[in-house]
Amino acid sequence: MKMKRKYFIQMHMPKLAWKAAAARLVSLLFAALLLSAQLPPVTALAANDDFSMTYDFYPGGLGHIGGYVRLILRVKNEGTANITKVDVVINLKDGFSEHWEGTIAPGEEKKLVFDNIRFTGSDINTQRVLLVAINNDGDANPDGMQTENFTMRGSGVPYRLTYDLTPRRSTLHTGDTLSGNIYIDNVSTADGMVIKNLNVAVIVDVNGAENHFMPARDFGDLNLGESVTVPFSYTLTEQDITDRLRINCSLKYSLAGVNYGGSNYSIVYTVTEAPRATVSPTVRPTERPTERPRETHTAAPPTATVTPESGAASTAPAAAVSPTPELPQDTPVPTLEASPSPLPAVAGAQAPLGITLILLIIIIAALLLAIAVLIFILLKQKKK
Repeated sequence: MKMKRKYFIQMHMPKLAWKAAAARLVSLLFAALLLSAQLPPVTALAANDDFSMTYDFYPGGLGHIGGYVRLILRVKNEGTANITKVDVVINLKDGFSEHWEGTIAPGEEKKLVFDNIRFTGSDINTQRVLLVAINNDGDANPDGMQTENFTMRGSGVPYRLTYDLTPRRSTLHTGDTLSGNIYIDNVSTADGMVIKNLNVAVIVDVNGAENHFMPARDFGDLNLGESVTVPFSYTLTEQDITDRLRINCSLKYSLAGVNYGGSNYSIVYTVTEAPRATVSPTVRPTERPTERPRETHTAAPPTATVTPESGAASTAPAAAVSPTPELPQDTPVPTLEASPSPLPAVAGAQAPLGITLILLIIIIAALLLAIAVLIFILLKQKKK
């Protein structure tokens, strides 16, 4: 008997547990329904929530760190009861919750303005929710509610700055004048992005040290699509010799109530000393000495001299030719006769031809020797 009971409990216990759990769940749900029927609801939407709305932010965009904007909300009563209160909530990082009290009659539209709504950098280019609720029966609960998703557009820099400087090269010299224009354009794409109180200062930066300041200029407001031109001119000196010279156009301005500032650098220039003019020496052509014709002299034949004492004639060698020959008083001066004989041949003039013949003979002999050796080797291999 005990075995049968034990077997019955083991077989039917899961089914019994499931039925008990189901019964408990039903009782809990019934109790929850009773409690909810006794407690008032947290929010209640009235049967009449007929209203429409349009909204706009001014400005419609901000810089990358945000700013303050204005919400222009238009609410139209499309129901049958007066709207007496409008609540506005935006889920911003710093939060925003405001309400308006008044009367909007059925069929009437009113423009509601909410100022000083602060968007931080975290709220820029991020989806946020605008919630608008109305009240038309005087109690604490809203009688109509609408939500809109929106994104406040933002730009890192609302302007474009370009340089147009001459000379157009990256290596400059002392004495050069770096001049031209700097252009600043408002390139924002959102409505109301007006660059206000624009102040421009141009600085010559040498190796990171801002050495030369140009007078700062105020240009006022810069609307969408507008631009300003800043002229610039600077003559380089020896103090500017460096491999890192830049022009820094520093801007200060305000956007949507927030002050901004930024530095905008040109390309990096290298400044060296001005090249000195080099004078090249005048090269004169080498003058060849004029060749004078060689003169050949023939020795004079021996002359007979007569001795006064003996009267005998004797033959004496002719005196040597010299520019100032010393001759006896009674000796006649020998005459010099030019000979048209040709110059003697220079020894070794045919040396290059002889060397060529010798080399040719050596080459032929080497070829013959190589042929003989080859024939010998072939005959020896044939015998084997």
